[in-house]
Amino acid sequence: MRDRRVRSLLGALMLLGVATALQVTRSQAPRMSGVSSASKKFLSEDFTWRVTLQLTGVAEKIVATLRFREEEGYEPPQGLLRVMDCLPAGVLDQAVECRWKLSEDPDDPKDSLWIWGLFKEPLYPYVLFSARTAEEIGELPAGTQLYFQGEHRRDPDAGVRLGEGVLTTRQAVTLPGNADAGTAFEPVPCGSFRFL
Repeated sequence: MRDRRVRSLLGALMLLGVATALQVTRSQAPRMSGVSSASKKFLSEDFTWRVTLQLTGVAEKIVATLRFREEEGYEPPQGLLRVMDCLPAGVLDQAVECRWKLSEDPDDPKDSLWIWGLFKEPLYPYVLFSARTAEEIGELPAGTQLYFQGEHRRDPDAGVRLGEGVLTTRQAVTLPGNADAGTAFEPVPCGSFRFL
């Protein structure tokens, strides 16, 4: 009788261990669009994101498909981004990978909102990334780097949610008396964008 209880208890513990292992494996597995978590989106190579750009002085909107790739081991999360396609065709450069990162305060990247460290996951309300024009569009010459600053949210049911934001280019800072500003730039607004 006692052996039967011990075997039963060991069997239950083994099942519990297998279930726990499956949970860990499932949570660490990449989220593919064909599995049950298909309704959730993440900033990973497994998902594409559609975004519309409205440049100042340009009547036609640009619609692009982006793919984010996170580089492990960075805080805040960051990585590389590639434009997969765009309409009108050829407006954005698809041959280069640009940087992206999540941010707590894009106006002061060195100052973090330490209170958010109390949460399970930091909130990072902003996503920052860039893309390059492949041809002249409006007043922007080919090769112009566009900088995106937009909304980023994590939703327990939908995964990552990206929203609206502003587009800028950068202009070198000119100091009085021809002093050297080094690599100092100031943003120049050039439009807006919205994730679909």
